[in-house]
Amino acid sequence: MDAKKQVAGLAVVIRDWERNCVAAAINTTRFFGNVAMTQAATIEIGMQVALSVGGYSVLFESDSHEVVELVNNRTNSMSKIIWVIFEILEKKKNFQNFKAQHTPRSCNGIAHFLAKLVLQKKEIVIWLDEIPTDILYLISSSSM
Repeated sequence: MDAKKQVAGLAVVIRDWERNCVAAAINTTRFFGNVAMTQAATIEIGMQVALSVGGYSVLFESDSHEVVELVNNRTNSMSKIIWVIFEILEKKKNFQNFKAQHTPRSCNGIAHFLAKLVLQKKEIVIWLDEIPTDILYLISSSSM
């Protein structure tokens, strides 16, 4: 994220149940100092990409415990993030099975790398069928 420019990078890696990468996406969003809002926006983009590749049973991993609790309806909050959470809760209806879980930041390195990459691109990029070899290498080496 670039706090000075008020922009954050969002990155999504979609894997099948055998942990094979089937899609990836990067995008930017405005950053107003709320990391949880950025994490919620990432899940929202992840939902769109998952649906586009036919994923109807999903497990979203995020290193934001607050967002995971909100998405799983375990916590109520009236902060600004609630509007993004509301959109996520509405989109959950498109999935047969949906779960979000907290993942330590140390296990989410590839998403953070891709989020930094998008800060240079400044546009949404979604890889569905042909994921660049360099990115596939990073993804496969991070799942070992």
